[in-house]
Amino acid sequence: MNHKDKIATVFSLFNNASIVEVQGDLAYLKLKIACQNLAQMIQPNFLYFYITLNHIEYIALVPWATKKNNIVLQDINTIFQNILAIGEVLVMDESDIISIKCYINNREIEGGDLNIQCQDIQIADEENNSISLNDLAYLVKQYWQNI
Repeated sequence: MNHKDKIATVFSLFNNASIVEVQGDLAYLKLKIACQNLAQMIQPNFLYFYITLNHIEYIALVPWATKKNNIVLQDINTIFQNILAIGEVLVMDESDIISIKCYINNREIEGGDLNIQCQDIQIADEENNSISLNDLAYLVKQYWQNI
C-alpha cells in the first residue's frame, strides 16, 4: 500500500469521528480524534485517538458554501477552529491529495472538503501508544461486528 492509500484508509476508518484538537505545524501535525466507542475497545476509559501527519505538502479546507467564490482556507489554526466531523474520503487520482468531506457545526460553514497531501501518517491511542493500520482496521471490524 502506498502512502496516499494508507492516509486515505486511516481517515476512512475514522468515518463519523471528529477532529477536536490540533497541535503542531506543517512538519508535524497531531490531530486529536474523538471516537469514544472505538477507543473504549482498547481501554474502557479512553475517548480519543491521535493521528500525526508528517511533512505536509498541502493542506486546505474548501468550505462547501463558498466553492463558487473560490475561498480556500490554508492556515492550520483557521482550518481547525471548528470541530470537523470526518465523512467520505476521496483519493484524487491526478495528485497525491486526499480529500475528506468534513461536516462542521457552525452557522457560517456547514462543511467542506479537507484536502491533505503529506508524506506519512501515524496512529496512536490516547496514551500515545502506536497503533498499526492493520490493528486499527481490526478494531473497526470488531466494532461493526459487535453492534
